[in-house]
Amino acid sequence: MKDFSIIVKGAGITFIGFLASKVFGYIYSILLARTLGPELLGIFSIALGVLGFSIMFANLGLPYAISRYIAFYRSKGEEEKVKGTLVSGILINIVSSAFFATLLYLSADFIGITIYNQPLLADILRIFAFIVPLGTIVTSLLLAMEGFKKIKYKIYIRNFIENISKIVLYGAFFLLGFTLMGAALSLLLSYAISLIISFYFVQKKVYPFVRTKVKADYDFRKLFNFSWPLLAASFFAFMLTSIDSFMLGYFIDTASVGVYSVAETIARLQLLAYNSLVVLFLPIVTGYFALGKKQEMKQAFQLITRWIFSLSLPPLLFFFIFAPQIIVAFYGQEYASGFMALSILALGFFVIAAVGPTQSMLRAVGKTKYDLINTVIAGTTNIALNWILIPVYGIVGAATATAASYALWNLLSLVEVFFETGMHPYNLNYVKSIAAGIIATAPLFIVSGLFNFDSLPLLVGLGLAYMALYLLILLLLKGFEKEDFELLLLFEKKIGIQLGFLNSFVERFI
Repeated sequence: MKDFSIIVKGAGITFIGFLASKVFGYIYSILLARTLGPELLGIFSIALGVLGFSIMFANLGLPYAISRYIAFYRSKGEEEKVKGTLVSGILINIVSSAFFATLLYLSADFIGITIYNQPLLADILRIFAFIVPLGTIVTSLLLAMEGFKKIKYKIYIRNFIENISKIVLYGAFFLLGFTLMGAALSLLLSYAISLIISFYFVQKKVYPFVRTKVKADYDFRKLFNFSWPLLAASFFAFMLTSIDSFMLGYFIDTASVGVYSVAETIARLQLLAYNSLVVLFLPIVTGYFALGKKQEMKQAFQLITRWIFSLSLPPLLFFFIFAPQIIVAFYGQEYASGFMALSILALGFFVIAAVGPTQSMLRAVGKTKYDLINTVIAGTTNIALNWILIPVYGIVGAATATAASYALWNLLSLVEVFFETGMHPYNLNYVKSIAAGIIATAPLFIVSGLFNFDSLPLLVGLGLAYMALYLLILLLLKGFEKEDFELLLLFEKKIGIQLGFLNSFVERFI
């Protein structure tokens, strides 16, 4: 379990940042939904998608190349190439982002009016055009921080400063009477703030590349050779994650996009445990693979996947039963029609949790070609399914297409892991988690028929009680092993919070 201390330490830092970003993100999404309404929220969601698409192309995959080569050259002590990598990457991104910002500004009317018949969308896109260079350069600076192993600064900026500024600025604009335009301007200003602070942290805390006397050694070709496959993969990943909203707005209307975006935002809570625990799994299994420790690889794969599965199952079951109440309590009655989409999307995201860190396993054994292959297959499938299902079933069709595509994406990687390594993450303890979920869910069916859980405090209280009951039943079923207890002790050590009573309680059932 020594190696798992690395997982817990890294996951602990990232978990705090991820949790904070989720909290701020949901506050922001609720604020937008409550003040804009479905139609304007749909317009804003489509504009966000176009912005993300523009920034994706503008960065050319270079931020990841910057991160990779900074770490690579620093390990070899080649400071000239470290500076050359950072400066050249940013210079290229300045030029590319200016080009795509201009392209977005000039095509705003075509997208907003010709395609979606929404003049307001065109106005928002013209504002978002100014965000393209800001977002592109910020991404490069943040990924550079990763290359210098200063991830805490990235978390400060992306998860805290950027999110808080969006909320505060939009609140101020709303009080001044601006709604949709206020949302767009607040986003523009928050990116400007992020850029200023990112530059400050890189220059003052990470690497003073502007005034340093080190002569830069540029290698543009190496950066491009590394980054262009990442851009291709990013394109198909974008087709997987965002094409549903674009096509829903085209085939149905922007109000449907607003309702759908609420359902998807809630459903992504399924990925909380996954994103928190997977973060440093790759270096651990890579080390095991390099040393030929296949049994340790398998144990790590099974342990992390089982934790993710066990923590993701209760939210899925809770969403199935209380989807309408959850949407109404948090976002309002006008979004209630998205309850079926919420349930379907939650199931699709749960497949990611149930399969576990299969993509990390493939990268660990050097089979990265599967990343691009799977993304192309899933992204193409998502486009086809959305094209077929949305005109007939609306937001339910979009949810079905996206959930099926995510499931396909992850099941493919599970099969590939087994084909390449002979490993899978499953054992009999999963049966105990499923049994605990079924037993704990039974009372929910009873109380759901007796009370109307449309009150937010009541719904949250019920959710917490349900999770506690599930974990208690899992303990009684001996669903935890010695390795789980050791992982809990490491978590206590890393976060600095005493969990003595919890540790003693859990230890009795192992």
